[in-house]
Parts: sequence; structure tokens; C-alpha cells
Amino acid sequence: MLPDHYLALARETLASPQAGEAHWRAATRFAYDAVFLTVAAAVDLDPTTFAGNTRAVREALTAADTASAPAFIRLARRHWNTLWLASLRAERGLEDPVSHAEAKLSVALAERVLAARTAGLQ
Repeated sequence: MLPDHYLALARETLASPQAGEAHWRAATRFAYDAVFLTVAAAVDLDPTTFAGNTRAVREALTAADTASAPAFIRLARRHWNTLWLASLRAERGLEDPVSHAEAKLSVALAERVLAARTAGLQ
């Protein structure tokens, strides 16, 4: 799936009339995945291989020169930890509740990153 597909899935999951905590957890994860795949492509790492794992992508992102980096890379770098930690908590911290507001924040941050990427491509 493409980053835009993950973002669309996050939006749809969040907007579902029956949405509850399970949906909010999923939307949080989908939002992170959208940003992860966007950054992985930008730093030329294949996320289907070990070389493109989360740590490698995060390290490449933090090593990027922010002065010359596109706006979406700067935004991704700014919001990476928020999205990553929220997705980990949503995926693995089942004893910790995930609120609708947290899921909305994750989706909004992912939307900003992908919108900046799209704006930079035009």
C-alpha cells in the first residue's frame, strides 16, 4: 500500500460511525505507517527489507540536513517521535487507553506531512 492509502484508511477508520477505541488505535497506527512509508521512500530505503526497518528510517531522517531538506522531511522529523510513540502505545500498550483526540492528532500530523510532500512535488 502507498502512504496515501494508509492515510485514507486512517481517516476512514477515525470517521466511522461505530468508531471506538479499537478504531482509534488502528487510525493511530495507520497515520504513523503513512509517514513512515513517505520518509522511507524519501531516504531511499525499502521498508520490506531489514535495511528499511523503523530504526534505519528514523536514523536516516534524523541525519538529514534540515537546512536543505524538503518541508515534508522537516515536518516528519518534527513529528516523528509523537507519531511513533503513539503508534507503539496504540499497538502494544493495551492497558493504556487511546483517546479519540490522540487518534485525531496522529491523523492530523500525518496529513500535514503528506500535504507538504504533495505541495513539494508540484
